[in-house]
Formats: sequence, C-alpha cells, structure tokens
Amino acid sequence: MASETLDVRGKICPIPLLLTKRKLESMSEGEVLEVTGDYPQTRENILKLVERTRNEVLGVQEVKGAFKITIRKKARSQSEGDFEQTDLSCPSPS
Repeated sequence: MASETLDVRGKICPIPLLLTKRKLESMSEGEVLEVTGDYPQTRENILKLVERTRNEVLGVQEVKGAFKITIRKKARSQSEGDFEQTDLSCPSPS
C-alpha cells in the first residue's frame, strides 16, 4: 500500500514530473508513492526521474486509459545528481 498518492491526470508535461519530484523530495526513505497519470510522455519522464534519482519503481500498471507508477523512496546519496529539466522530453500536446 502506498504511503502517499499523487494524481496528475489532466496535467501535461512538465507539471506532472515537477509535482512527482517535489513529492518524492518531501518523503522519507522507505515510503511508497503511487502516481496516477494519463499523459503518455509523463509516464516515460517519471520513470526516467526515478532511475536518475536512484529511487525504486515497484510497478507500473495500465488502468482505464491511465497509468499508475508505484515508487519506493530510497536514501539520497551525496553523489546523486539532480534531475535536470533538460533530461526530459516534453512534446507539444496533439
């Protein structure tokens, strides 16, 4: 079960990514965040964020035209780089 949830459905890049990053930064090690979204590029950007920040993806589910990504917050190391906005792809919505 998730410690925290974040619903970013209806929001487009880069807002969902920034909200996810901020939420993870406010969480303690070991807590679990469940992010629900519906913008296709958001899914990929959040997965890149989790990898780059060395947190852990526990699962990705497709749910009725949306997705849920479950993330476990890991301890932040001193050598860990910050996720730069230039590391994401934000195409214009169609």
